[in-house]
Amino acid sequence: MNKTATCLIILTALLSFGCFTENDEDAIKKVIMANTEAMNREDLSGYMSTIYNDGSENYKSLEKMLGEIFNAYDIKMSVVSVDVVEITGNTAKARTKTVTNLEGNLPNKNSRATSLHYMIKDNKTWKIQNTVNEEVSYSD
Repeated sequence: MNKTATCLIILTALLSFGCFTENDEDAIKKVIMANTEAMNREDLSGYMSTIYNDGSENYKSLEKMLGEIFNAYDIKMSVVSVDVVEITGNTAKARTKTVTNLEGNLPNKNSRATSLHYMIKDNKTWKIQNTVNEEVSYSD
């Protein structure tokens, strides 16, 4: 077999493999979208499955608080953009722009936010470890 044919076979194999594997950037974006979709469905277990559980009280507190929020409000969040800004080993950062609408008679029920999600790969699965709102604006 000549070198050209061998190179084409190797290239085809690499491209085929690449088509069927999910890279970290895509996986991180999927986790953020799954998190948002679970929020919109008020699916507490689905939402918490996207959050890193470090065994601390913070995880349990978030779960309790989120259950109370789901009971009190009808939340509709949409992701405008997701930009993975850094991946280093098993940690990453992703910046999102979101629009959130709360149903009901509430002041400041609509918001736009730019947030930075700190991600961690836990057993080969990306999870949200922490989120910091960098900018938030409210409207009625």
